[in-house]
Formats: sequence, structure tokens, C-alpha cells
Amino acid sequence: MSRQLHRVGVPLSLLATTCLAFGIGCDRTPAEAPASVHVTRGSAPPPAPAPTAKKADAIKSTKEGAAASNAKAASKGKTAGDGKAANKGKTADKGKAKAPKQAKKAKAASAAAARAKKVVPLPVIAWPPQNVSGRPPKSSPSLHAALAHVRQRASVGETRGLESNLSRRSVAAITTAGGDARLPPIAPRTLARRLTGKVVAVHYNGGRAVIKLLQAGGKKAAFFYLEQGAWRLDLTAPTAWRPANRGEAAPLNRPVSLREATSDIPGQGPLQAWFDTSAGTIRCQLHERRTPRTVAHFVGLARGIRGHLGADEPGQPARWQRRPFYDGLRFHRSVADRFIQTGDLSGTGAGHAGFTIADELDMDLRHDRVGVLSLASAGPNTGSSQLLITATAAPEYDDVHTVFGLCQNADVINRIASTPANSHLVRSVRFNRSR
Repeated sequence: MSRQLHRVGVPLSLLATTCLAFGIGCDRTPAEAPASVHVTRGSAPPPAPAPTAKKADAIKSTKEGAAASNAKAASKGKTAGDGKAANKGKTADKGKAKAPKQAKKAKAASAAAARAKKVVPLPVIAWPPQNVSGRPPKSSPSLHAALAHVRQRASVGETRGLESNLSRRSVAAITTAGGDARLPPIAPRTLARRLTGKVVAVHYNGGRAVIKLLQAGGKKAAFFYLEQGAWRLDLTAPTAWRPANRGEAAPLNRPVSLREATSDIPGQGPLQAWFDTSAGTIRCQLHERRTPRTVAHFVGLARGIRGHLGADEPGQPARWQRRPFYDGLRFHRSVADRFIQTGDLSGTGAGHAGFTIADELDMDLRHDRVGVLSLASAGPNTGSSQLLITATAAPEYDDVHTVFGLCQNADVINRIASTPANSHLVRSVRFNRSR
């Protein structure tokens, strides 16, 4: 038909429009074309026939589907737009909320820095020269300045950065507990209260200094240790000063002098102690001139001259008696490459001789090698009968345990240290003065 229409002069563009409008198959043969359609040259195309009911329903369904799709797309677009707007608004709100927090932190940091630099008028620390005992270490810095510095930082609420002012034991205790030594786990106000008060006495003992403070609630004490050329505060030390416990009054509870403890020891040379153990012999030279009270205490106990409180048999009540204290006691603590320890009647590490003696510290006697012999203690002035022999250098014990001897036979010491606790015992302790 398309060829026939074109022959009569119908333009191709009009031909295409006509075919689409009337649904005529323009490529059909004349036999296939509807007989009622007659298009002549120059005439207008007849009106399109009305669609059937079935075709109208299909068209209606198509239109409704398209409308529904458009509505869904519009709704989705609106939802996406709302979500983006909400997220954008939320982010903006977050930024607005974060800004004040950052400003607050910056302000707090600035205030802390200002406090650290601020000079707070503190009461002048009066140093009582008439109540200063002991001998300060040679070439030691000012203890007065060390106390004033820590007081100053605590008074302005700024204890951060005090790590360089704390003892090695304090730092070790903080880090072992999982803390940060740069921020000590003590409130500035608490530290300030701990260090306030009138200084009523100062006591030097080796590399340790105790400052006694008079406060409203009673007397307190601040312990400083000389480490790496500076006085450092010890937070692990007690906050009160306690002298040695002499024990209960008893005829046999009497201290002995060095002369009394050693008068019948043969020889003229340096005083030596020989530990006969189940692992071999440990020979030690005692520092009788530098630590005479501690040496007299040890020799008196070991020889049965100094009385002690103990039971004759396990389970029996303790009584004051005189007998060689260390004979038959086991090394109740042995730590490989660290130390060995004996001198506890209970074998638990908590035993003692019924009394304690005052510390006798010396800056020249350090735990700086294998074989250092010291009187173990649980704090200032708590040394009694337990002995410690190092298997390596242990500077953390300096000015804590009183060093009073130096031992040879490192092989025997390490042999005991490498075995479980209570594996070896002290058979006897003998003394002589041989050159």
C-alpha cells in the first residue's frame, strides 16, 4: 500500500504519520489492507477508529502502571533526598557538637599549662637544723628544693610529668599495675595533703631521706630516695614514720653489741661467715665497720647469743630461746637470676625473730653484683632475721634492704636460685677471721 499511496503523491512523512495514526500496516499488500480506508491526493486522513473495550482496558492498565511507576520513583527520590538531607543535617549537628568539646579540651590544656607555670604563694618551708639527723650523701642536691618542687606542682593541681620526680619503685609499681608513670594514680589534692604541714624533722640514712611533717591530723612522713643524682619521692613508702619494733619485754630479748657477738671468734682478719648448705658452701665477708649493728645482730642470731622468739617444734607455741637461728632453715625463696632468701622459721616468707632492727644504710654499699648479702625487710625499719643474697645486680633494693656483706661462690648461689623454693637448706653457719 505504501507504494500505491506514494504513487498518488502522498509525501513519505505524511505517509508515516498516517500509518501510525490508523494502525495500518503500510507494508502490507493491497489484499491485506482494510477495504474501508481510501486515501486520495489532497484529502485529510479520516479520524482514527474508536478502540475496542479490550484495547481500552489495556491502554488504561498501561497508563495506570506508568503512573504508579512514576509515583514510586518520585517517592523513592523523595526518600533518598530526605535521607541525604537528614544525614547531612546529622553530620552538621555532629560537627557542631564536636566543636565545643574540642574547644573545651583546648581550654583545659591551656589552663593546665597556665597552672603549671603559675607561682602559687606557698608557706615557706622552714628547715629545722636542730632536728636533722644522719649524714646527707656527699654532693647530693637540695632535699628542700625537691620537696618544694613536688609541693608546688601538687598545689596547682598539675601532677602530670612528675615521672622524673618519682622513685624507681614508684614507677615500677605504676607500670606493673598497667598505669602510665607520666600520670601518677594519685589525685593532685591528695598528693598536696600528703606533703603539707610543718617540717619538724629530717632523717638521712644512706640514700634515703625521711621528712617528718606535722599536720592537723597528726604526724606524717615523706620518703625521698637519691637516684641518678636527684631526690625522688617514693609513693610506695608508708605515710607515717615507724621506728623499729623491739618486741615484747623478756629476759632473752636483748640486743647484743658487735664485741659481745664476736669476742671469741678466732683470728685477726676480716670477719667472715661460712654458710654450709645442701648445694655447697657460700663464703661471705661481713662489713663490720660500715654496718656494725646489723653485723652484730646477724652474728648474734646465727651463734645463738641473741635470743629470738620461736617454737621448738612445728605446731608448738613460740617462746624466747637462744640457739643457732639459721641451722636447718630452708631457702624459702629462690628466683632464677635474681636472688635467694632464707631465715624464716615459718618457711612462708612472713616469719621473723620476734623483733625488728633499725635500717643501717650506706651509699657505698649497693646491690650492684652477684653475692650481695643484705637483711631483707618489708619496709623501713622492718628487718629481722631474713637474709637475701643476690644472683645478679638488683639496684631496686638499694636503700631498702641493709647491705652488710659480700659473698663468693656464685656457682652455688645460682644453683640454689635455679631450683624450686625449699629445695635446699642451710646446715650451719660458721664464723672466722682469716686473711
